[in-house]
Amino acid sequence: MNMRKKLLSFIVAVMVFATCCPTATASDIQPRASEYLSQYTVALTEGDSAGEIKVIYSIIPSRKATVAGLSKIEIYKANGAYITTIYGSKENGLLTELTVAYCSGTYVYSGISGTSYYAKVTVYGGNATASDTRTITTRTVVAP
Repeated sequence: MNMRKKLLSFIVAVMVFATCCPTATASDIQPRASEYLSQYTVALTEGDSAGEIKVIYSIIPSRKATVAGLSKIEIYKANGAYITTIYGSKENGLLTELTVAYCSGTYVYSGISGTSYYAKVTVYGGNATASDTRTITTRTVVAP
């Protein structure tokens, strides 16, 4: 009987611990560094005007990279329906020749007010000989 009480106490302790501590699933874990990308963050937020959403990014490339930014932004509705792709370039400001140790910015997409969107955003770091990319899927937001 005493052994049964100890086992029950152990099971209860494990259950309490499991519910109190957040866990990560395999889909939550994404590599955040490479030979050309030291750190990066991407977020999708509501825009300031009706129908707008913002892709906000910050990238710290490695010393090897001379260009960094976003190579691609794919916009989707919450149900998975593809909307459009925006390709990064120096002309639209999504790719930057590095003069400082990081790059950051905001891209505003004009959609339909009240529609839920998410994005698949590809970050880029590279030089004349090689490069690397990572793709992040953002959370879903509702355009105001």
